[in-house]
Amino acid sequence: FHTFAQRFKQTQISKFLPVFVFLFFFGFSFILGSSTDSFLSPGDSLFHVRMSHGIFHPEEVLEMPVYTTQYTNRSNLYFGYHLLMSPFVTFCAAENYACIISGAKLFHQIIFGIVLTILFLVFRKIAKRNGLLWANHLAIVLTLLTLSSPQFLFRAIIERPLVISMLIFILYIYFLLKRRLLIIFILSLLLPLFYSISFILFLPAGIFLLISLFGTREDRVFGLQEFLATLGGIAISIIMRPDSYNYFLNSYVVHLTSLYQNILQSDQIATIQEFQSGLSNVLEGHAWWVPIFLIICSFFLYKTLRLRGKSPEKQNLLFLNIFSLFLITLFLIIARTLEYAVPVLFVTLAFNLSFFYFKDNI
Repeated sequence: FHTFAQRFKQTQISKFLPVFVFLFFFGFSFILGSSTDSFLSPGDSLFHVRMSHGIFHPEEVLEMPVYTTQYTNRSNLYFGYHLLMSPFVTFCAAENYACIISGAKLFHQIIFGIVLTILFLVFRKIAKRNGLLWANHLAIVLTLLTLSSPQFLFRAIIERPLVISMLIFILYIYFLLKRRLLIIFILSLLLPLFYSISFILFLPAGIFLLISLFGTREDRVFGLQEFLATLGGIAISIIMRPDSYNYFLNSYVVHLTSLYQNILQSDQIATIQEFQSGLSNVLEGHAWWVPIFLIICSFFLYKTLRLRGKSPEKQNLLFLNIFSLFLITLFLIIARTLEYAVPVLFVTLAFNLSFFYFKDNI
């Protein structure tokens, strides 16, 4: 009876724990946001808030930046994001900046709480095979450790649409591991509506496909299916946009051309902050997680390769460790990939710990 009572208590606490997690991180971001009367990231945030406010105030004309093709090929690359934020700012008068800033901050504080709660739930779901109590403890620790990177915390909390892309990316990785094709397709369909760099989903999709070629027939079939689901979702979403050509031009041609020129160290592009290398962050000690996870993922990749036979779990382990090493390498080239690398690295750590060291607790 005592054991039953303990399990019942753990189950009841576990049900409400995500609510407490959300309230904790929402409160945390609320305190940080209240530390200043302005935006945490003034430049781009003002542009996005003006675009969001203008959805239900079409008389407000906002000129596109003259330094991009947006000036001649207009496209609201973040329409879904602006639409989501609009209820928080649309009732403010255009000249009431305090109201607009407060509304935008509140929106992002809620989204920040949701992102961290989703990350907590992903950690817990991965570790749940090892017992509910262990899963809750590990999920809380890993969620807090994710924010131990000051750069990731800043990127996650600033008033910009990248927090939405982070959320979709985390969900995409999780449901890729769960082999849920329909959800993979839906997430791929959504990202072009909310963010410009929707091609970021091709990275996990492509690497998973390549790894699946060395697995079972079922692995190869699913690898092809998930890649086609991702490609189809993104393509359909872009085609359905009324500004599909302009979106493709600004999101794919401009970004990929800039990225290509940056890798070749073009004098015109290499100094742009968006494409700066993350190596300096490592050398200065700001990106402490790079050398640590480089060792961790290499170690667990070695252990995974030594596993006998072929199974979906081995496939997932191979994907996570190889993809994590790829993201670390990508961060050293382009620091902007930080917001995608950090949560994936901790998901990889959770999966490895759950599989290799706590399997007997099932």
